[in-house]
Amino acid sequence: MTKEQKYLLFCIEVYKQHRRLTGAEAYAKFKKYRFDEYILELYEILHVNGTQSLLQELDAYQAVQDRKRCTSFSVSDRAQ
Repeated sequence: MTKEQKYLLFCIEVYKQHRRLTGAEAYAKFKKYRFDEYILELYEILHVNGTQSLLQELDAYQAVQDRKRCTSFSVSDRAQ
């Protein structure tokens, strides 16, 4: 297992505890929002920051993804 994969597992565990989710729920959120891709892409930046910073980063990333979904959904609704 690479150091990036180990860090990803750590992030899932921290996120699970922070959000009070089961392992399956946390994993589903990571897949839905592609947190895994985000974390692996920004590993060099994220792993040097603290846990609180990581959680804030994931919350902000999720908010952006939610806004994109809402905007995409609204635009496609108006087109019909």
